[in-house]
Amino acid sequence: MLTAWHVLTYLGAALFLIGGVVRIVRVVRMPLHLRWELYPVPHEKGKAHYGGSVLEESNWWLTKREVDHWGELKVMLEEILILKGVWEHNRPLWYASFPLHFGLYLLIGNLVLLIAGAIFVLNGVQVGVGNSGLILSFLLLVVTIVGAAGGVLGLFGALYLLQKRIFDPALRMYANPGTYFNLALLAAIFASALTLFATDLNAPQRLVSLHTGLLTGGNLPFLTAAMQWHLGFCLFFAAYLPLTHMSHLFTKYFLYHDIRWEDTPNTPGGKLEGRILAQVNQKVSWSAPHINGQGSRSWVDVATSTGVEEKV
Repeated sequence: MLTAWHVLTYLGAALFLIGGVVRIVRVVRMPLHLRWELYPVPHEKGKAHYGGSVLEESNWWLTKREVDHWGELKVMLEEILILKGVWEHNRPLWYASFPLHFGLYLLIGNLVLLIAGAIFVLNGVQVGVGNSGLILSFLLLVVTIVGAAGGVLGLFGALYLLQKRIFDPALRMYANPGTYFNLALLAAIFASALTLFATDLNAPQRLVSLHTGLLTGGNLPFLTAAMQWHLGFCLFFAAYLPLTHMSHLFTKYFLYHDIRWEDTPNTPGGKLEGRILAQVNQKVSWSAPHINGQGSRSWVDVATSTGVEEKV
C-alpha cells in the first residue's frame, strides 16, 4: 500500500532526475565558451607531466591528437575526492569544505549500501543466515559506521563553513541568503543522520526495510521521528539541488572538459569553425555605448570597428 512517504520519495527522485537533465541540457546547448588556454592539460599524452603541450610542435594542428583519458580521470578524482584545488589555493577554506563534501559522499555511499541491502532482502537473504546472510550482517555494520562518520564530518564542515561565511569578510561579501540556507539545510541533513544512528540501534535494519518498501511499493517499517526528519530533509534537498549552484555536482564536468581543457583544433571546414561562425554572426543588443550594437550589428561588425564615432 502506497503511503505519503512513497509518494514524496518518488516525487523527490523524479524532480532530482528531471532537474538534473534539464540543467545538463541547458549547459550542453550553451554557446561556445572562450578557452582558458591554461597548460598543462591533463589529456596531453606524454606532455602533461612536465607542463608541456602539443603547441610546442611545429604544424601541431596536423599531428594526430592522442588523448590520455587516465590523466583526466586522475585529476578529476583528486579534485572530487580531496578538493585538491582548494587545498592548494585556499588552505583555510579546505578545512571546512573538505569535511562537508566528504561527509556528503559518505551519506551517498550509504544510500548505495542500503539499496544493496534491500536487494539482498528481496532475494530472500536473512541477517546471519548462510554466507549471504553474513554479508548482509556485515553490510548493516558498515552502514552504521559510514552513516555516523558522514554525519559527524558533514555537520562539522557545514557549521564551520557557515561560521566562516558569516564572520570572514572575504567570504561574506560573496554570500547571499541562499548561501546560508544551503549550508543550514546540509547541516540539518547531517545532524538528523547522526541523531538517527545515535538514538536507534536498529536504524540499519529499519533503513534497509525502508528502501525495500520504497523499491517495491510495499509496506514500510515504523519510522522514528529522527528517521522521518532525515528522510524529509534528504528528499527536499534532492528536489532542490538542481535549482541551485550546488548543481556543480554534475555541471562541473562541462567546466573542465568544455572550458578548462578544451583544445580541439579549429580546422577549416570543421565542426568547431561552423559553431564559431554562427556565434560571431549573432546580432548584438547590448546598450553600452562602447559596443554600439543596436540590435542590428553582428559581433564581427563590433569587433572590427571602434564602436564609438570619433568627434572631429
